[in-house]
This record gives sequence, structure tokens and C-alpha cells, in this order.
Amino acid sequence: MEQDLQMTRAIRDAVIGAQNHRLLAARQAFRMGATDMIALSQLFVQGTCRPGGFATRLQITSPSVTELVDRFQRAGLVDRTTVGA
Repeated sequence: MEQDLQMTRAIRDAVIGAQNHRLLAARQAFRMGATDMIALSQLFVQGTCRPGGFATRLQITSPSVTELVDRFQRAGLVDRTTVGA
């Protein structure tokens, strides 16, 4: 039983370490924070969405979604039709 618990913890630590490494690499490559990376991944997986639904999924305010979309648009990552303005 103790051996199973140790294995479970080791797997969890490896998964968390890999996720942290990917996030760090993405931040360095794209110069984005965690929320921006999560938002882009949501758009990639979900496709077009309305700002209200986007705010709910990301658990951020509507003004924050507007700022986020503006940043993405300036960077050429999305257009307003992607987010469903």
C-alpha cells in the first residue's frame, strides 16, 4: 500500500513538473503569462466563442477578456471573429 502511494506521488510530481516546464517554455517563447497561455489553449480547443462564455471559462471579468483579446489581436494571434465579438 505504501509503495502504491509513493508511486502515485512520483507520477503526480512528474506530471506537474512537465506541465510547469511546458508553461515556462511557452512563456519564454511567446512572452505570455499563464492566463494568456490558458486562454489561447481554450481558443485552440474550443474554437470560436463569445466573450461572456470566454470570461466564464477563464474565470475572469468581461473587461479582462476585452484586454486579453485586444492583446491577442495586436499580436496577430486572433481576430474578432475568432472570439465572436
